[in-house]
Order: sequence, then C-alpha cells, then structure tokens
Amino acid sequence: MLFVGAGRHQRRAIRRARELGLRVVAVDRNPNALGLGEANVGEMVDFTDVAAVTEVGRRHAVDGVLTVSADRAVPVVAAVAEALGLPGIGTETAHLMTHKVAMRRRLAEAGVPQPRFAAVRSLHEAYAAAETVGFPAVLKPADSGGQRGVFMLDSIDDLEAHLHAALTESPDLDALRDRVAALCAKHPLYEGFRGYTTYVA
Repeated sequence: MLFVGAGRHQRRAIRRARELGLRVVAVDRNPNALGLGEANVGEMVDFTDVAAVTEVGRRHAVDGVLTVSADRAVPVVAAVAEALGLPGIGTETAHLMTHKVAMRRRLAEAGVPQPRFAAVRSLHEAYAAAETVGFPAVLKPADSGGQRGVFMLDSIDDLEAHLHAALTESPDLDALRDRVAALCAKHPLYEGFRGYTTYVA
C-alpha cells in the first residue's frame, strides 16, 4: 500500500495499516515526516511530483494508493492509481472534489444550491468579484487546504489587505472566496480551488 504523504496526520493510518499486515510504502518530501519511520519503506519524494510518486509505486509493486488528511494529495493519488491500473476515484472526480470552482459549478449543474462565487487572479478582478459577491465573504486559496491563506472579509479594505496572502498560498496562485453564510456563520471554512483562477463567493 502506497501512502501519499507521511506526516503527523498520516502516521496513525500508516501504523494501523501495518498492524493489519499490509506492507506500507510511504512518500513525503520532508525527511523528518513521522510516518516515514512507521512505514516498511519510507522515501523522500515530493508528492506533488506525480511521475516520481508513480515510479515509487511501480518500483515497489504496490496494490493500492491512498492519502489521509491531505487534500492536495487527492489528485496525485488518483493520477498514480490510474497510471498503475489500481482502483481509485479517477482524476476527474479528484479534480472536481478538490477544485472548489469546478466543484461548485458541477454541484450547481446537479441542482445543489451554491453561494455566489467568482474567480479572481488580480486586485482588479477582486474588485469586480466583490461587487458580485458582497460582504461578508471568505477569501481562500483556490487549491490549498488546512485553512492556509483563509481570511474573513468584511470590506474592500480587508480584500486589499489579504488577497496577496491568499494567492501565494495556492500552488497555482489562485484563491477562492465564499460568502460566510453559505459556509458556516461562526466558523468560516476555506476551501481550495485547483487550477486556474481565484474565486470570490
């Protein structure tokens, strides 16, 4: 079994897989990732490098690939599973479930109500998006996770102050903003958008 990501959030799952008798191969770019030591085989590989992770899986003849608590790894797991002919959710589903704009659009097409949202890549686009979405709003990196770069916005001043930080937390330099009411009134959630633009919702 190939674990994509071997940090503290994955360590217990790696340990449990071994307890169940599975041979575990784990990859993580951090040589000190706690799960690498729990695995039968731990390799220092940046999991954003799909080809390198696929090669690790191929070399160790794994029968499955997964991640735990690592949103950014979901598309990688899907791509590796496809490349190795293993069961998985598929790259399209992985993309839709980790790319917040694509997710919102697909859910809206299926009749699931969605908050207003807009993609923004620049301050100019952010101003237009704020007119469409309104305040309060949530600004979030389009394809990040773990609440990195997430900001509650009450005004244009907040948007101006935080847009750059949200964009830089996105590997694709994108961000997503959702109206707070559409997510959680007390604890705004920030989701990631994977791909091409920043979103304001």
